[in-house]
Amino acid sequence: MRDSHTDVRDRVACWPSAGGVWIKHAELVDLDFLGLSGWGHEPRQLPINQTEEDALCKRLQLVGAQWWGLPTACEQRDHLGKDQFACVTLETSIEPDVKKDYLIAWTENERVACFVPIAEAEQQGEERMNMFYNAPTMEDRCHAIRGLGGVVMSAQS
Repeated sequence: MRDSHTDVRDRVACWPSAGGVWIKHAELVDLDFLGLSGWGHEPRQLPINQTEEDALCKRLQLVGAQWWGLPTACEQRDHLGKDQFACVTLETSIEPDVKKDYLIAWTENERVACFVPIAEAEQQGEERMNMFYNAPTMEDRCHAIRGLGGVVMSAQS
């Protein structure tokens, strides 16, 4: 499933040619950035066009997706004890191999990135964090990140 709904956000996944899976629990502004609809499930297209899949994976990384190398066996879940087979999703049962600890946004032309460490942003309080999560556009997200003490960085030409 490419895109499925959870209680608050959509779960978006892609499978790069290098292996593993990138997953992001995305808000509407992320879906818009990714070119996905927020109005229903969007199944993974079969047969897979790996070039398109890799391109989506790169864009998904730009909005803070996390990556799992997909273990071949369940031994990595032994630490969960009796709950090791009760997991609902990969991300609730195994820590990601690549974890994004930043809130990230991009300007519309994707030439300016805005980011702030999540731990630092959370210290600013729930009201300011809500400005980030409720931002209707990436530009508004950048503004919210600046308000959370974040950094704005221009891409080199």
